[in-house]
Amino acid sequence: AGGDRVTTGITIGEKATLAVSSAAAERIYRSAGTATELSTRLAIESGGSGLWLPQETILHDGARLQRQFEIDLAGDSALVFGELLYFGRRASGEGFGRGALCESWRVRRGGRLIFADETRLSGDFSDDILHPAALGGHVALATLLFAAPDGPDHIDAIRETLREEEGLEGGATLLDGLILIRFAAANAALLRNHFMALAEFLARRIARPMPRALSH
Repeated sequence: AGGDRVTTGITIGEKATLAVSSAAAERIYRSAGTATELSTRLAIESGGSGLWLPQETILHDGARLQRQFEIDLAGDSALVFGELLYFGRRASGEGFGRGALCESWRVRRGGRLIFADETRLSGDFSDDILHPAALGGHVALATLLFAAPDGPDHIDAIRETLREEEGLEGGATLLDGLILIRFAAANAALLRNHFMALAEFLARRIARPMPRALSH
């Protein structure tokens, strides 16, 4: 809720492995004016591997969220890092068209910045967010990061999994050894199913099981 601040800091040691998930969806409720601040810092040391796959984050109308991700990877580490973001609960007639969303991503590999991304929404953006140049008719967004020592070798296989489906758009980009996957959908359930299938596909690529909370 408005004004809450949560910081998560995790270091995965040399040759260690860790899977992180959550038991339920994360809800960001309407704020009277103060932003909720969520900060995640993840470091993976040499030879380590990790999965970060929480349940979805739901933005309720009027929510004000500042969210930051800082990821530091050793050159030979492996990672599957995913986030699901729902703009309201459309099945319940709820949207997210006013409030604020400030989201920042920074990923470093071997101490060098390889990915930086910023999102800024504020005020009443109910018309803008559904513009074809923005989300269009989509109401949910997924982000997956995949890193491995042989990461670039997996880009073609990953792109083959991003099948074209009505109401779903996405793509995968290779960024100096890091693979960024983003897709959006007009149906949150469709997005989540595709996200989980792709996350499991990526987890197998680094020989890691899915977190128990997400197992079928």
